[in-house]
Amino acid sequence: MRAIARAHRLYGTTACLPTLITDTREQMRAAVAAARSMVGRDGVLGLHLEGPFISPRRPGVHRPDRIAQPDAGDLDELCELVGVGRSLVTLAPECVPAGFVRTLAASGVRISIGA
Repeated sequence: MRAIARAHRLYGTTACLPTLITDTREQMRAAVAAARSMVGRDGVLGLHLEGPFISPRRPGVHRPDRIAQPDAGDLDELCELVGVGRSLVTLAPECVPAGFVRTLAASGVRISIGA
């Protein structure tokens, strides 16, 4: 994250939200931990998790084999983003269980609705 922020600073960006696109749950946990340690430093505002809970019918650049259906453990882990700067989760609401988006929003996690 530090390297990303410093590279962007060369082109005038003063702060950014590094993004992890759809990947393994282990990578997602590592990204959350990294964001927690970096937020507010070197221009890192938080973390953008783009996936893995997106539509398999519209994967875009995301690896189809990494697109996942969330479970209760995933919900708990995403709620860990509360307080990690201006973090954001992009997901497809039709691909998550009933109440998933409501619970995330109620916990304070910022959500971007995507495909």
